[in-house]
This record gives sequence, C-alpha cells and structure tokens, in this order.
Amino acid sequence: MKFAGSGGVKFILLVVIPALMTVAIMASAIFNIIGTMSEQTNAIAAEKTELAASAALTSFHDQNRKIVEDNSNWDEAVRRVYGKVDDEWVEETWGSTIATGLYDYVFILEASGSAVSGFGPAGRIQEQADTIIGRQPIAALIRKAAAEKGAVAGLAGFGGKYYSVATAPLVPTSQDLQYPKDAPRYLTIVLQLNNKRVSALGSAYVIDGLQLDPLTTAAKQGVAVADIEGMPLAKLTWIAQQPGDIVRDKAQAQILSSLAVVFGVLALLLAAIWQNGRRNAASQAAAVYAAHHDELSGLPNRRQFGKLLAEAVKQPFALLFIDIDRFKAVNDAYGHEMGDKLIRAIAAGLTTLAPEGSVVARLGGDEFGVLLTSRDSAEEAPHTANMIIAFMGQPFDFDGRVAAVGASIGILDGRHADAPPDELVRRADAAMYRAKKTGRNRYHHYDPSLESERHERRRMATALRQAMKANEISLVYQPYVSASSRQIIGVEALLRWNSPELGHVNPAVFVSVAEEFGLIDELGMAVLFAACGQAAFWPGLKMSVNVSPAQFSNAAFIDTISAAMARAGITGDRLELEVTEGYLIDEPELARALIYRLHDLGVAVSIDDFGTGFSSIGYLRKFSFDKLKIDRSLVEGLMTNAEAQKIIQATVLLADALGLQVTAEGVEHEEEAMLLRAAGVDQFQGYLFHRPMTAEAVTKLLSATSADLQAPSAAAAA
Repeated sequence: MKFAGSGGVKFILLVVIPALMTVAIMASAIFNIIGTMSEQTNAIAAEKTELAASAALTSFHDQNRKIVEDNSNWDEAVRRVYGKVDDEWVEETWGSTIATGLYDYVFILEASGSAVSGFGPAGRIQEQADTIIGRQPIAALIRKAAAEKGAVAGLAGFGGKYYSVATAPLVPTSQDLQYPKDAPRYLTIVLQLNNKRVSALGSAYVIDGLQLDPLTTAAKQGVAVADIEGMPLAKLTWIAQQPGDIVRDKAQAQILSSLAVVFGVLALLLAAIWQNGRRNAASQAAAVYAAHHDELSGLPNRRQFGKLLAEAVKQPFALLFIDIDRFKAVNDAYGHEMGDKLIRAIAAGLTTLAPEGSVVARLGGDEFGVLLTSRDSAEEAPHTANMIIAFMGQPFDFDGRVAAVGASIGILDGRHADAPPDELVRRADAAMYRAKKTGRNRYHHYDPSLESERHERRRMATALRQAMKANEISLVYQPYVSASSRQIIGVEALLRWNSPELGHVNPAVFVSVAEEFGLIDELGMAVLFAACGQAAFWPGLKMSVNVSPAQFSNAAFIDTISAAMARAGITGDRLELEVTEGYLIDEPELARALIYRLHDLGVAVSIDDFGTGFSSIGYLRKFSFDKLKIDRSLVEGLMTNAEAQKIIQATVLLADALGLQVTAEGVEHEEEAMLLRAAGVDQFQGYLFHRPMTAEAVTKLLSATSADLQAPSAAAAA
C-alpha cells in the first residue's frame, strides 16, 4: 500500500508503527503469561499429585484401622483371647482371612509388645511381631492405641521393608464382662506395602508409577511419609507429569504462526477500528461461550454436545451417558452447596480421564456425557467407562464431609448412529438405565431390545398410576408363627396387582417400575396407611411391612410412619419394617440414623433376605436390627444340604450373640421346621403353616384359634 506525501508518513508513524509495537508487546506478554501459566499448571499438578499420594497411603492405613476397630470391640473376642489364648478360634476368626490378601499377619500382643498368638501366610508362626516389623514401631503403636483408647494405624519400616500396621485394645461390648483393664491385649494386623500393592494403589488414584522408596531415593517428584511416631521414614515417588509444558509448547507454536499474519493485517487497520473490533469480538465470544457451556462445571452443555455429536456421526465414535448414583442422597444430607462441589469435582475428574480429543459435557443435573471420536473409540469406550466407575467409586472428601457416590454408564457406539443427536443421547440414556437397574456402578451397551423393554415399563408405569387412582392395588397378609407354640404372632403385608390390561403382575416387577418412574413414595404411603389401619383390628399381632430403599432414603419417611400409626391409633411396638441390604450398604450413616429414629418411635426393623447379600458380623453390629429373616433359598436345601444346615446354625448363633430374633422364610415341610427349630430359629413363615390371604381370611383364622381381635370394618378388610 502506498501513502501520498506527509499524510502517508503520518499514518505510518501514528497508526501502523504504534499498532505493530503494541502487537509485539502483547505477543511478548502472552509468551510470558503462557510461560507463567505453564509453570503454575505444573506446580498445581505436582501439588495435586502429592495430595493424592498422601491420601492414597492414608486410605490404606484407614482401611486397616477400620478392620481392627470392627473386630476389637467384641465380647466373644475378649472371652477367647484373655487368659489362655484360644489359638484355634483366633486362626478361624482372623488368621483365615490372611489368605484373602486383606492383610499378611495377625498378632495378639501384650502391652509389652510380646506376641501371645500369631499367624502369617503359612499359618501359625512362632516369631514375635518385632522380628517382622521391629520392636520400636510396635511399642510406639501400642502407646498410641493406649493413649487414644481405640484403633490406630501407621507406617513401619524394618529390614528394608515397609508395613501398614494397625492395632487396638481388645475390649468387650458388654459393661458387665470383666477383663484385665490394666493389662489389655491388642489385636494387631500387618500388611506389607510391597511395590505391587503400592502400584495398585497408584492406579486407583491415577498416579503413574507410584512407589514407596527410601528417603534417599532421588526422584523428580515425591513426598516424604512419616512413621508411627511422626518421623520421616520413606518417600512416595511417582513419574512426574508436566501438563503445563505440553500446553505451552502447543500454544507457542500456534502463536508464532499466527503472529506473522497478525502483524501484516494490523498495519492496514486503524487503531480505533481495531480496538472496537476487539471489544466486539470479546463480547460476542463471551455470549457464545455462555450459550454453549454449563455455568457450574464449565463444560459444554447439552446444546453444544448435540452439535458436536452431529458432526461426530460422520466418523467412528462412541457416546458415554453417565449418571451419578446416589447424588440425591448427597444433596439431601449435606445441601446443594455440597452437591455443587461434587459436580465440579466430578467434571474435573472426567476431563482428566477422558482420552485426548474427546469431549466431556454436562447434560443435566447429575448427568454427564463423554464423546469419543478416535478411530478406536468402540474399544476405548469400555476402558474409559471402567476408569470413570473406579474414579467415582472413591469417596469424595470435602473438609471432612464425605460423599460416597458411584456411576451408572450407558454406552452407544457408531453402529447405532442412524438417528438425530437427541435420539442418540436418549438411547445412551436407556442403556444407562439398564446399568442402574442391574445394580449400579457399572456400564451397559445400548441394544435395540432395550427399546421394547423400556416401552413396556413405561406402559406398565402408566397402568400402575391409573391402578393406584382406581384402588386396584390390594394387600394380602401372610401370617408367621412362633417356632415353639406354632401360634400366629404376626402377619406380613404383601402387595398384589391384578390388572385388567396386564393380568397378574409380579410385585417385584411393578415395585421396581414404581421406583423408576417416581411412584414409589405414593405407593409406599398407601401401603403403610392400609397396613397400619388393618393392624388396629388385630391387636394381638405385629404387622410387618416391606420398605423400598427409595422410601427409606426419603427425608419425609419418618413423618409418614408417624402419621400412619396416629391415624390407625396403634403404637410403634405393633409395627415392623423389613429392609434389604442394598440401601444400608450404599448409605450406612444415613440408614443408621434413620433406624435410631424408628426405634425412638418403638418401631422394629428387620433385615430381609439374609444370606443372599454382603452381610457380615461387622455389618450386623453396625446397625441396631431387631430381627433377621433367613432367605428361603437357604431353607429349601436344608434337608439335603449339610452345608446349608451349618450356615443356618451359624446364622442363629450369630443372631443370638447380637440379641436378634430369627425368622425362617419359605418353610414348606415339617422336616424343615424340625431342623430349624433344633437350630434355634424363633419364628416360621411359609406354606407349611399359612399362605398369603385376604384380611377377611386372616380374621376368620384368628377367630377359629380364639385370638383376641375386634370385628374389622368393611373398609379395613377390603
């Protein structure tokens, strides 16, 4: 471009040169900022990895401490360990667990540190504990446990090896059980922190190459860890990651290539136009960003995700639809502020775990999407899903408030890309629901057969909603009897639905539909009010009602129970609620608090279908159950299966030790009843005695056995 006379020179001097100098200065500043950001990013990544490494080791110690804590406060252990140690009992109770890999050694120690009993991988051992982990760590651990009067755990080093050691004084639960308080014995477990275990811990916390090395080890990144007495003992090291350097190198290359173009263009622009254009561009970019991104997480929103998905269908792709399990429980327990923190933490984690080039978006309240667009996206999808499930299965700790959630994931691959983006997302959502329905914390691939099933479930939900309005859902009652007298002592309320359209519908099916489509609270409330109302006419019997986990997690559940009993005019000792293990394991603290509140009302709580799930001694002791019901699957094989008989006997002994009543379900033969009675079962329920029946039939049965009851009203018997 040519300029005429002094005007052209003036333009160059006053506009072009200042503009070029401005760009040069800005370019220099940008490079400095990028360099600073790169260093800060590296520092933040290193700091986060240090925190994660320390948290990983702490979680290892906490796991061992909880094992000891769960087993040290136990009457039976006090009886077996003080005085002459019952080595066979110790081996059966704790030594046998060594084979599972949960720990490597278990010792019963005196306060002096000498072992009175010990077991290792090869069985009973003669060595003292100090020959394995050293005398000083044992003494320090016992001093700490004695001072804190409870379970403690920490790191010990001996003979070039490192161990996670936990101990606690063995004390009784019962106040009247005597033991030498001045000379307690200590339950101690030892787990060697070898490279394989530490590396597995690193994989769980996404730390590459995590190892436990001597303090003198030279490593680019590492953090010192202390022993039981707080003295530096070893160093956690890992392969250093430098994400800032990667970003800096890419950004610098792009900026350099762009600067040449920018310098030439800016020489032709007026400063005022350039400034106005920059302001307009920034304003427009902010508006576009806000329209396409989620404000809370900073991720692309559903609209932007749909646009990117529309482009992705032209190439190999896979779509992951992620739903946070138990997110509502976190919000209900801790409030929406905690829920927002959890969303941001999960968004950051998903962004880190997603393969390079993929897109992570927030699709809704507790729903996320991940779009994989590489050539191998179909193979990457399950691997990515497993990493996300492992990540979200770890507890999230926010200033001492722990959120335990999980992930249910639906996967859709390019084979089903024959629909608009919204439909593709819906299909992945349908696969996610199948994962949630089959147990949560897992993934499921989309299959067209899901459409017909979901259609049927939606159709059933519509029919169920209409049936509830038309009072087509009814209750029948199955009596249960005393094992000693064979007299009826209570009834269990059971749901029935005989639909004009669908025929007889299995309760397990329509209850799960009610949970899925938000009908369970209304259905559960109707059952509670009807069952309590009927119980008023059978004053000599206890009424048992099954409770869905969805009801049990509802904040208004206690109010519903109180209202149902008040309307019926019955007291809490007339009502028993039956719950399954699933919710109790998922939300143990909330469940335990709710059980205490039910006990305050006088309402009993029993654990249903015992023997089919996770149940353990520690689990039963953690919750104040009143009764456990042995599942019919154990009862069925009782006459021919010696193992089933032993399980029943052990279960009854366990229940007796914990002060629980025992009911056996599904008793159909007199021989079964005799064996169960001999084992100590308190109550029977099954076809041998009574089948489920209407309220009128129960009333007639009670009248025939001279039971004390009032005449039921027509409404109550209906």
